Amino acid sequence: MPVLAWVLSGWCNSAPVCRTSAKSSPSRAALARHRAEAQTPSFYRSTTISIISGNTSGLKPVQWRALERLAQKRIAPDAIIDRDTARALAAISSELNRQVGLLVHRSGQIEAVLVGDFNRITIPALAGSGSGSRLRGLRCIHTVLASSGLNEEDIMDLACLRLDMLSALSVRNSLPDMLYTAHLIPQRDQDRDWAELEPVHPANQTVSCIALIEALE
Repeated sequence: MPVLAWVLSGWCNSAPVCRTSAKSSPSRAALARHRAEAQTPSFYRSTTISIISGNTSGLKPVQWRALERLAQKRIAPDAIIDRDTARALAAISSELNRQVGLLVHRSGQIEAVLVGDFNRITIPALAGSGSGSRLRGLRCIHTVLASSGLNEEDIMDLACLRLDMLSALSVRNSLPDMLYTAHLIPQRDQDRDWAELEPVHPANQTVSCIALIEALE
């Protein structure tokens, strides 16, 4: 079954979504892992998201404070992520040696900071809209430490959760490198329901995030 046909099935509507840094297409083992995680009666099944959540074990007080400061930032609606927030996100991700992600409301408010491990973060099941032609009103930006660009599981997250956008921020020497972004499209194009923006450094963004989202809806 094609990947996007699978992700748009009924299973997508309730499962928490995991992301890995692997470049390969989802295997049967990966799909089985997703289904197993969907049955886990854990925090990740909740539709209420703590502002900082995920793999927070072993964090030092100073690292908690850095995550709290990150959660208090506000991003201009025109930007996917601003330069200052990108630097803070890359720095704490490098220090923790874990992927860190942000769920950002369309207004620019950070709704959640998600801490993963080196290879993945987990997005909890989300309440609210995100059905039919409507997007959810949230975008996700997550770091990648051992690779760059988007992978198949990023696209599954985007499609299952109907996020406004999903971006992977590559990190080099504890600094933000390139921002890779995908979004859903109203009409299929070359058998794809999504499109990618040109990779860009966070300081050099030219696409208006809010204008693009409104045009898509």
